Amino acid sequence: MEIPGEPIQLVEQARQGHPESLELLAGQCRPRLEEYVFRLTLDRDLTGDIVQECMLNMVKLLGKLEHSDRFWPWLRRMAFNKLCDTRKAQIRQKKMNKQLAQVVTIDRPRQLSEMVSKELSEAVLKCMYELKPQHRQVLTLRCYEQLGYEEIAEVMERSEFGVRMLFCRAKRSLKRQLGKQGLGKGSLLTALIVFGKLTAKTEASMATLSISAGTLNAGLAAGTLTGLAGKTAITTITAAGILAVGTGVAIDNYQQSESSQSPMKYVKTESGDTAWLHNDLKPGERWYFFPEGSGGPVMSRSSTTGSKGKEYCNWLQNEERNCHFDRKKNTIYITNYHYWDQDTLSVMRLPGDGREMFDFLNQVEGRQPMNPILSEVNRNEWIIMGVNKNKPYASRLFHQHLLKEEAFQNPWPADLAVVDIRDTMHKRGWTYFRISGHIGEKNISGMGQVPFVYSKYVQRRPWLRILVNYDFEIVDQENGAYILKPGGDVASAYPSGSFFKGLVRPWMGLHTLDTVRRDAAEQGLDFATQIDDQGAGKVTITNNKGRLTYFIDMESDVIEKIRFNAGIPGEIQFEYLQEIEGIEDTFIKPDVNWFGSKDKGLGMSWLFILTNE
Repeated sequence: MEIPGEPIQLVEQARQGHPESLELLAGQCRPRLEEYVFRLTLDRDLTGDIVQECMLNMVKLLGKLEHSDRFWPWLRRMAFNKLCDTRKAQIRQKKMNKQLAQVVTIDRPRQLSEMVSKELSEAVLKCMYELKPQHRQVLTLRCYEQLGYEEIAEVMERSEFGVRMLFCRAKRSLKRQLGKQGLGKGSLLTALIVFGKLTAKTEASMATLSISAGTLNAGLAAGTLTGLAGKTAITTITAAGILAVGTGVAIDNYQQSESSQSPMKYVKTESGDTAWLHNDLKPGERWYFFPEGSGGPVMSRSSTTGSKGKEYCNWLQNEERNCHFDRKKNTIYITNYHYWDQDTLSVMRLPGDGREMFDFLNQVEGRQPMNPILSEVNRNEWIIMGVNKNKPYASRLFHQHLLKEEAFQNPWPADLAVVDIRDTMHKRGWTYFRISGHIGEKNISGMGQVPFVYSKYVQRRPWLRILVNYDFEIVDQENGAYILKPGGDVASAYPSGSFFKGLVRPWMGLHTLDTVRRDAAEQGLDFATQIDDQGAGKVTITNNKGRLTYFIDMESDVIEKIRFNAGIPGEIQFEYLQEIEGIEDTFIKPDVNWFGSKDKGLGMSWLFILTNE
């Protein structure tokens, strides 16, 4: 139920045009909407304007709402969109200072003065004002509207995973702002409670406001209150008073875990589950997160250092984008491509790679034998790897409450220049592609869908269909991979993803250059790598039947074509579509229903077999 104390029939009756129900609905939802919008704007006048427009639009558009139980997500989206439309019209710093003073001294002077000092109030409100609107929105929806992540994802039109990441970015940003105001690291929860009470629409709402530690999904230091002592003693005392006045706050304990190589904190959550929190990324260190365990997608952070050990570039590849911070240019770049080793062209090794993979890659690249530090990783596991005093180390970190999000977010200052150099399809996060070519005299044609990042992979699974001269069809979809006879019957069945081996898989978190070479290494196939003067990549893979040559667009991070010199010669090209509007109906997703057994996947060897069919 989205409207407390009222049956869903009220929304349904209002949708059907009953004027009494519509008036009652507007009267009930307006105060709650005002409270929500004010927490986003911190501007009473702007809040009034947005709420008034939303009320008018609600009356006008309510009949088009398809599901009555989605009334509040619909209304919240409407309000936030209105805020974005009017954001540029806001007066900045001078107006902000006046508003902060008004919020503290006009809205609720007697009650709040008994609990919150003016100094703390102004500091908290200034910090919240400095946050991005989306950060205030996700904090409001989670902490004050008490919505679950799935519900927030619906309101914000994001994936649930993306919302969790955004929530942690918002907390990180707020912590940074609090630090600038002299408030300690443990002040986050207190600041959120102070802000909630300052912006509550009614006295009842203020009195019942409660934020549990579980809501924040992260362990907090037992010394949260004493951590506030950065500015003045009265700030700490006043904040402690707030926590004592009907808030029902639960603060978790933590204890230190000693580590000579990688200092960490061990955090115990309310449910008894455990997680690790690392202090920060060190120069030359790499972080990996595996949401689906070994062999699945990986998100990473890495620090690139020069010959003197000084960091010059810091990479972040999360579920939404690939970006890096160039210290020389003091700029963050959002790119199409994943990280790849431009200095040595060595293949990316990952935690969870088996001994055979490591040994083979070392042999191909002429490296000294070395043991893989970790041979397997589990689902939702965060791996930290680095070198301390010339000795490699690795830490396995478990995350039952998505504490990984604290690490895999935007770790850089908010005032840095950001340059987005992605093309249209990468900004969209996925695209369709076409396949054309020949093997000998046989024509090859096909199509597919490819997500570029993990969040889109969750929403839009990759699929593929390749027609070989009308003799047979190769299909790969979410429930399996198949070779189909001309009539559509299944000739062979394999696990899903089998025919993406040897092809692009950017959602896995690696550059295509590394994906192809790792696919070859998995099957013990020798390979050679070249990058020409124009920056184009070429990988030649050989076995006893001949060779495959991959031509890779390093900037777009995709395969342009594959040339076959194995068995029957041939070539297939790939076209990735920047614009897809109006052509969706021409890309028909395969729909094979198969309940029989499946054979083991062929790896990228299916491409060699294709040339001998």
